[in-house]
Amino acid sequence: MSTSETDSGLDAGREREVSTTGDEATAPERAEATKAPRQGGKRRPRSIHPGREGLTRTLRIVSALGVLALGAGVVVGASALPTAQVAQAQPLAVAVPPTGVALTCPTAPAATSGAATDSELSGASTTTTQVLGAVLARGGALPSATLGTLTAAGTALTPGPDGAIGTLADPAEPSVLRADPAGGAAAFAVAATASRADSGDLRGLSAASCPAGSSTLWFAGGRTTIGSSATLSLRNAGGTAATVTLAAWGATGPVALTSTAVVVPPGSQQTVSLEAVAPDQDRLALQLTAAGGLVSATIATNQLDGLTPAGTDVVSATAAPGVEALVPGVVLGSSTIDDEDTALVRVLNPGETPATVSIELLGSDGVVPISGLNGLVVEAGAVTDVTLGGAPPGTYTVRVSSDLPVVTGASLVRVGQPAPEDPDVPVIDRAWLPSVASGTSQAVALPGLGSVVERAQLVIGAVEDATVTATALDATGTVVGTVEVDVPAGRSVALDASQLGSSPALVRLTSDAPVAAGAVLTYTDPLGELVSVIGAQQDPQVERSAAIRVSLG
Repeated sequence: MSTSETDSGLDAGREREVSTTGDEATAPERAEATKAPRQGGKRRPRSIHPGREGLTRTLRIVSALGVLALGAGVVVGASALPTAQVAQAQPLAVAVPPTGVALTCPTAPAATSGAATDSELSGASTTTTQVLGAVLARGGALPSATLGTLTAAGTALTPGPDGAIGTLADPAEPSVLRADPAGGAAAFAVAATASRADSGDLRGLSAASCPAGSSTLWFAGGRTTIGSSATLSLRNAGGTAATVTLAAWGATGPVALTSTAVVVPPGSQQTVSLEAVAPDQDRLALQLTAAGGLVSATIATNQLDGLTPAGTDVVSATAAPGVEALVPGVVLGSSTIDDEDTALVRVLNPGETPATVSIELLGSDGVVPISGLNGLVVEAGAVTDVTLGGAPPGTYTVRVSSDLPVVTGASLVRVGQPAPEDPDVPVIDRAWLPSVASGTSQAVALPGLGSVVERAQLVIGAVEDATVTATALDATGTVVGTVEVDVPAGRSVALDASQLGSSPALVRLTSDAPVAAGAVLTYTDPLGELVSVIGAQQDPQVERSAAIRVSLG
């Protein structure tokens, strides 16, 4: 018997829905105009094909985790039964007990061995970091949780009336939030990190949500050209070693890597210099596949234009290949299509057939098309960057629609004033944004707000009408404010964290229809604005569905 999980509505008649409760987790000329930086809805019912042998049953799995762990936790089995009996079979309820949650956070970006870090050249950077971890009360139950480093025991979070929140300052190694189930449900845990360097090569604001471990991860961001670095961080908070296999794609197709496998021991981190294993890639996308254990991962990126800092950020894993993707938090200023360095949308087609892609911006006033009436063709195996230069200033959610599954990310650029090291070259900060899952219950942490970060702006995008309730908690785990907003279909709404009460540390979002959300974090120094974006994290108790195929013979 073989069991496989599918992500699309293809192969009709071969799949059945499994409902789970838990935490799964531009016209072509616009693409051409994106230049490299200077170098220095409902599914239709499935049907069974007549005459096909095999057994297919519908299972309803009640899970406090939300991960349909086909390979590790749930095995669907059956003995051969007559076809008539199969047709009369009733849905089967299977209870899956909740387990603990572990969210791991990367350290702050660091200069690579090839970067100029001589203090006499102002290359050295001093970075300030805060990690924030939290668990939220659900039905009167508050999970116990600890926050600490990956290799040491954590400190218990102090319970508050509505949640428990803790922070770490400037951790020297990866950190981890561990939370136990409570009230028969998995912990609603969220964590994020924010780092800021005000000068030197690493000048910039870097922030990311801290993910749980996974067996498959996708990334659409970063470069490995001259003047750019990209360091992959692989973290294993579990108890068994994980072997991670890497695959990469670039502008012209799959990239031949100099090394493709990394072993990550339990309770440890391994790093990979992507400029060493996939050099000279201006458009980079990755897939990571883990065996033996689960890993979480991020990519620390840094660019230089000669001696001038040209952007630092942490690239978070993006949504798996799909025919629709949403990227919230795209805040655009004035630009032209001919600008040298612009905000962009990155699209990978990992398939073997060209994909036709439509890109549009969901703004406060409606939809702004980017890809033109006929869409954009992304060749098989290729990565395409589509410039957002010339798009109207505003706050948006990017929506990417495709006839075939694609992987999507985006990048923001903030051009500042020239630095003393080179009065002719302006400094730049850069943010890489992932596409995120839409949901009706989610939360976003706001690490360092009021210290590392000056301002946090929530951006909520919707493809159908939604009413969203945003509830802010402070560092004591107490609700300090609640705001309700309507998000019309095909639009985005921006909400400043200051509107939610005094000193919010995280914001919980509940809605009557799925929305995509993120927080845009900013800080302004004498040379310009620094920016980074954190995606919201989903409530693991929200019911989701996955399709599986079960066959005998």
